[in-house]
Amino acid sequence: SNSNGNSAMVSVRTEVHLLTPTVYEELPQLVAAVRILDAVLPLTPPVAQGMGIVTLPHPTNPALPGLSASCTVVPENGLCTVQMMIPAGFWQSLVAGASVSLQVDFAFVPAGSTDTVTSSSVGSVQLVRTLRSAAAVLGVFVQSPDRLLHVGEDFDVPVQARTTLAVRSFRLRVEVPQSVSVVQLLADTAQWSCALQVGSSPAASATYPAAIACVLSEGALQQASTTLPATTVEVE
Repeated sequence: SNSNGNSAMVSVRTEVHLLTPTVYEELPQLVAAVRILDAVLPLTPPVAQGMGIVTLPHPTNPALPGLSASCTVVPENGLCTVQMMIPAGFWQSLVAGASVSLQVDFAFVPAGSTDTVTSSSVGSVQLVRTLRSAAAVLGVFVQSPDRLLHVGEDFDVPVQARTTLAVRSFRLRVEVPQSVSVVQLLADTAQWSCALQVGSSPAASATYPAAIACVLSEGALQQASTTLPATTVEVE
């Protein structure tokens, strides 16, 4: 998004690009790349430093405070990056699985000044709350990511078992396609003592196996609802 701003001392043109047009509750960060240029000489960065400020309204109630985040523009190249964390309260105001489109505004304030030189809307961002649905088989719940996954990205798959009896030990076996790697299987070390077992996939098999065997740690309380290891996998 481009805009121009003028004051007695500063004349600039701003370029703001939303690097995260969709923000998921699992990765609750909005990122915007900012570039400030001289309004007269378009390819020339401004001489003075300044602050780039991104603002976002509340997702469900405009009367409630929104968010703002800023970055300091480097005078040598006029660049900076704004990183805004979306707090839990914003997500909790949305229904699980719902999404909302919010307008993102930008302002540039020169160093040593409280006056905004230029302000403009730079587009919209979509907030998507996790559905938190889980596939359940025989009392074992597996929650897969709702967001779009990219090649090389790590993601977690929480697993929970619910039983009518206290659990003293368990073994979790994971099989994933050959295009996915199991990076690690983790359990609460305060509750469980575990051994990881990662096997090699037979040439004829289309899956990659890994397993973890856990026993209740000494002194740990037996629970009927047990959180099993979080499985971290990587898309290849």
